[in-house]
Amino acid sequence: MKRSSKKKKRSRSSRLDSPSVEVPKLTGADDYELWRTMIELKLKDQKLWSLVTEEVVLDSSCSSAKKRRWKERWLKAQAVIAGSLGPRLAGRYRRLLVSCDPVALFQEIEKEYNAGSAAKNDILIKAAMFVRKLAKGERVDTYIDAIMQLQEDLVTLGRPLEDAELARLLLTNALEVFPDLSTELVGARMKARELEVGKVRGRLLARE
Repeated sequence: MKRSSKKKKRSRSSRLDSPSVEVPKLTGADDYELWRTMIELKLKDQKLWSLVTEEVVLDSSCSSAKKRRWKERWLKAQAVIAGSLGPRLAGRYRRLLVSCDPVALFQEIEKEYNAGSAAKNDILIKAAMFVRKLAKGERVDTYIDAIMQLQEDLVTLGRPLEDAELARLLLTNALEVFPDLSTELVGARMKARELEVGKVRGRLLARE
């Protein structure tokens, strides 16, 4: 019996001493595949995977002690996923982080970065950028911020517009309000000169 007790202690000790799984920070599409593998391993290692994937759900008839343990696991799963997000994504998923819902948070990340969805989102975001025009009476900085936020979404997907393309889009989509700025586009094309976002931003703000 003593030998068996020693084996149990040794087994328990080896589990406690085993190195924890390190999850790389998810900062965008380029990191997703590795992150997805390691976050699953981490959650399985901590016996939280079935909770996050909803293979196991809380029964409303459970005792208060079981509900308390479930809540502890729920918060732990949220902490693991939240801690694996880079600063930009933490801001992007702020609502889900604050609401403390690891299931919804994981599902949203999966939807955003899972195979095929990045390309689909890329098309939708770019379409939104190309139709976002400066409206008469709208503040220029509001218009620019809206375009730049969409660019940030593309950066997150690892598919941003090149600086010159973004500058051209900012200028083109403002021509209905400032038609004389078309000379900027013509001049850049004739001189084979690339437009710059900073300069275009300055030109637009100066016209307000």
